[in-house]
Amino acid sequence: MRRAWRPDTRGHLKNMESIQEIVTHVLKDISGQRLSFSTKIQEIWDRILDPREQKHSRIEEFQNGTLMVCVDSSAWLFQMNFKKRKILTALQKDIPGVKKILFKLGKIS
Repeated sequence: MRRAWRPDTRGHLKNMESIQEIVTHVLKDISGQRLSFSTKIQEIWDRILDPREQKHSRIEEFQNGTLMVCVDSSAWLFQMNFKKRKILTALQKDIPGVKKILFKLGKIS
């Protein structure tokens, strides 16, 4: 009676562990880069805005050159849109990749 052919998986398990380690390392690097970029944007944002403006706004995300920012009231939405060009110019000095800013109503905390 012949046995069914079965692949030898002993060496593959060792390779799978290596692949898992590589993937884990790459993901940590990517998340670290995102974190440091987010931190950089936040530091610049805090430097540009006065404390009152900081209190009423929160950076939500940066994607495809667009910085999305939440503000906590329609009055602050108006105020931040009024200052948008000045804020964008200041941000672009340190982060040229910022092409536009979109303000929207949302939760700050």
